[in-house]
Amino acid sequence: MPAISPNVRACILQLANCYLLLSMCSTAVLRSTTEKCVVRRFLFALLLGDIGHVYLTYVAVGADYFLSPSQWNLLTHGNITFTVFLFLSRSIYLLGWGGNTDSRRLIKTKSN
Repeated sequence: MPAISPNVRACILQLANCYLLLSMCSTAVLRSTTEKCVVRRFLFALLLGDIGHVYLTYVAVGADYFLSPSQWNLLTHGNITFTVFLFLSRSIYLLGWGGNTDSRRLIKTKSN
């Protein structure tokens, strides 16, 4: 396994710090609101971020590597596979699929 340069290590640690910040903001917003429109808008913003993240990864690594998952290392899987999983999870929620319909009533809508 080749050694990681200090620049790459710094980028990885900064990316991890961004994920930590994003998780803290997500926790703060989603646990402090009961309004469905706030939750939906927040998740939609994250969904757009997922699309941008995967697209910029595609641009950075090139089409040949991007379309060959068997060649990906763990960092690439983390950047693409996990982000696609988050995108799909957010899409399912925003489309109203899955979940218990009774639990949706706990979140206030604007008409409440």
